[in-house]
Amino acid sequence: MDAIQKLKLKSWEGVSTRLAIVGFFVWTAAIPFAQTQKIRFTGISLLVMLGAFLVFLPGKFSFRRIFKEDLALLLIFILLGISPLLDFYRWENPKPSWSILVLRLPMVFLPFIVLQFSRFWNPQWKKLAVLVLLVSTLGSIILFCSQGISFAYQTIRLGEDELKLYFPVSRPYYGFLIGISLFSVLYVFRERLNYFLIGLLFLYIGFLWLILAKLAILSLFICSIIFALFVLRKRPRLLALILVGFFVISGILFWKFSGSKAYQDLVQTGTFSFSNAPKLYVNSINSRLILWESTVELLKKDNTWLFGLGTQNFQEKLDNQVLIHNGYLFTRHLTPHNLFLSYWLQYGLLGVFIVFLLFYLMVRKAIAMKRISLFLLTLFLFFSVQTEIYLDREMGVNLFIWIFVVLFSGKESRAESELTNI
Repeated sequence: MDAIQKLKLKSWEGVSTRLAIVGFFVWTAAIPFAQTQKIRFTGISLLVMLGAFLVFLPGKFSFRRIFKEDLALLLIFILLGISPLLDFYRWENPKPSWSILVLRLPMVFLPFIVLQFSRFWNPQWKKLAVLVLLVSTLGSIILFCSQGISFAYQTIRLGEDELKLYFPVSRPYYGFLIGISLFSVLYVFRERLNYFLIGLLFLYIGFLWLILAKLAILSLFICSIIFALFVLRKRPRLLALILVGFFVISGILFWKFSGSKAYQDLVQTGTFSFSNAPKLYVNSINSRLILWESTVELLKKDNTWLFGLGTQNFQEKLDNQVLIHNGYLFTRHLTPHNLFLSYWLQYGLLGVFIVFLLFYLMVRKAIAMKRISLFLLTLFLFFSVQTEIYLDREMGVNLFIWIFVVLFSGKESRAESELTNI
């Protein structure tokens, strides 16, 4: 470390290291706005980091600089990035297949580059990265709320948000981003409750309720309960009281819901009826139920479950399957809206195995590091990808990379282990 701290600005290492860390923090700040950038600062920052690496290459580039603990996850990210090339010979739709390959290419080179440079960065760089993401996320939320909270509330609940509201980030991605931001802050705080963390949780849940990000609210609620159990595990009386309250409230809510006509529709038909529940709440649920059912039906045809259909070959076949159930959804040309089903449909058992392996390695790393924040983050991500793919959009790809290089990579140094606040 002493040699690293003495890098000279005029040296190859000094120039490239400073260039790389500037690109990294600009990239981090740009991620929460990745869906609306007219000038792609995420892409520019990636090129800056790649350029810094090319400057660095004649210097001290070494595979030994990567921790053994990071190799498995690094290989999974590379595999996810090049997965479209695994079946290039059967591309029926070359243009979207090339597009998805280009979209995921940062998963191949960016983690490797950051892992090379991070040994040369200040030990506090992870803390600063979390702070930058937090500030940028809050900035995105403020930008959205500047349209008027009451206006947003009314417009979203009238189902007209796509026409009248400006979304810096789409609603599912807002939930995804907010969950990552929250558990990253929890990671920095060393899993300690304080007023800032509690306030941030209430702020995030309030915003998610404003935009009706249903799954994100449910996921955060489940993860918060698990965290409360973890924190209070040595206080059995208080823990028992909280558990009793939780089960009583959950029982009352389920009892009221089970007596509703909407619940009877769900049991009898497998979907909710718009006439018995607000359209705003059931539309996205019904759409996904139909998409998942159609995907499973498609997987059962012609050994699709074994080998898949190929990169981006599924859309026309999925549309035709959806048409059997719903004519309107047929015109929307929607994906399976589930990461596991999407990879299964494209790459067969190999694809779904890669996704499961990604989450397994994240859980294993969280347990090895003894960090409840990383375990809860992995659980939150697992819930999130049940209703969205995320790896088919720039923001989702960037967030997965950011999670790996900032939270799951490397060994915790003494300086990092002593972090207790921002």
